[in-house]
Amino acid sequence: MSLTLYIVLRLYVINASLLIQKVSNCSHIHFERLPDIRRTYEQRNSSRNCRTSIKSERMEEQPQVAPYGGLLTKTLEDEKIQEKKLEEQAIEVTYNDKSEIVRPEALHVRGVDSLSTEDIKAYIDYYVNFNVIEKTIEDGEQFEGTKFVYEPLPIDEQTYFRIQWINDTSVNITFKSMEKAHAALLAIVLEESLDVDEFESSSESDRLRKAIEERPTKSYKPIIEFKKHMDLKNRLNIGDSNGESNAPEEDKGMDEDDTAIELFVRQSFQSDRKVKNASAYSRYYLLHGEPERKPYHPRNRRHDNRHSRGRRGDNEEEDLFAFKMNKSSNANDDDDDLFADKLKEKKQIGRSRSRSRSRSPMRIER
Repeated sequence: MSLTLYIVLRLYVINASLLIQKVSNCSHIHFERLPDIRRTYEQRNSSRNCRTSIKSERMEEQPQVAPYGGLLTKTLEDEKIQEKKLEEQAIEVTYNDKSEIVRPEALHVRGVDSLSTEDIKAYIDYYVNFNVIEKTIEDGEQFEGTKFVYEPLPIDEQTYFRIQWINDTSVNITFKSMEKAHAALLAIVLEESLDVDEFESSSESDRLRKAIEERPTKSYKPIIEFKKHMDLKNRLNIGDSNGESNAPEEDKGMDEDDTAIELFVRQSFQSDRKVKNASAYSRYYLLHGEPERKPYHPRNRRHDNRHSRGRRGDNEEEDLFAFKMNKSSNANDDDDDLFADKLKEKKQIGRSRSRSRSRSPMRIER
């Protein structure tokens, strides 16, 4: 009897040891000194952690889905890395015997006195984001001469940029990175003024020092026809489906002011900023007059929109329905209601009844 009991206990111990060894091999945790209850709890947690880590590794291999569709290709961590990189690239240089700190992601363009924001945008797009192909019109077609085909680059290859006005003469054109800014610089600068191969083979700091030298840019003249083609009316009535501009040669007139435009480009500095109340010193406003200003301004927003020139003020956007909201600014509370005209009719009927502000109808949040 004792021998049988001994054999049973021995088998039990062996099985228990084998079980513990298998579990520890999976979870990589040693259980010799853990109590039995805690040992079971640790086994469950370790197995969950194993499954979670494997799942997270698989998720990291795949890009996240964006809420608007597509895939997220850039994260906040990437943005922080890019900001840190720009800070490191913002070196101090000497320009005109003055110490300046460069803005590696921005280009400074001078000579835009007679240009609008849309004109400058068209200029950058023409040389940076479009391929221009010149074709000869054969005899027998509607027009004879030369026509241009404007082919935009694929969306993922186009360069995003923003325009920041400094004064009537100069603007900053900001890009996502220094590499994008220098690619645009090479696209718009006059070839004779910069050795492209030498520039591209230089170190990062040397490229910045070369880029701070102001150089003339390519001609603005082709932008006249390019803007005509990009205009919605011309695209519908003149341009064909292949992006060709078929306007007759006699219609390709050019404004006298536009023929004499000369632009100059260099790397931007942190000191290239708009001064306060820049509109008061604007020669453009002096010659063309200021646009009509809307009497209503949203709270905490002050705008300096140049409607005739297309320039932005200090803020990005303006309330689209500000002129409608202003109509009710000095009226009674019922004028703010969606059915104010109906309320006025009722008010005429019951004029004898006194009406305080507390009895006004509930306003509808817009």
